[in-house]
Amino acid sequence: MTESAKNRDKEIYGIASVYIREYGDDAVIQAATRADALLDASDLEGQNVWLRVIEAIKVLSSPAPGSLVHEAWLLSLVAAEPDLTLQEIRKRLADERGAATCVNSLWRFYERHR
Repeated sequence: MTESAKNRDKEIYGIASVYIREYGDDAVIQAATRADALLDASDLEGQNVWLRVIEAIKVLSSPAPGSLVHEAWLLSLVAAEPDLTLQEIRKRLADERGAATCVNSLWRFYERHR
């Protein structure tokens, strides 16, 4: 992948992140509305960009693999011990449940459940 393509992907995911933050569960709908408006204006290149944004929103919004298996445990852990850091939660998850994950995945999980 060229440096230019990497930068475009970074921009696409940046836009997707903004839409998720601003529109939450309606992020895909809002991006699709934008893509439709560009199609109506015969801007196929612009529409393709927004179709990529929609795919990025779906990727960023989907649960991390295996997170649903531990969902109740993760939520009850923080409810019982609200001052735990993500690093401490990651260690407890590995020690007590045998599940490996990264801090970023935990952050995204708790962002979806706040």
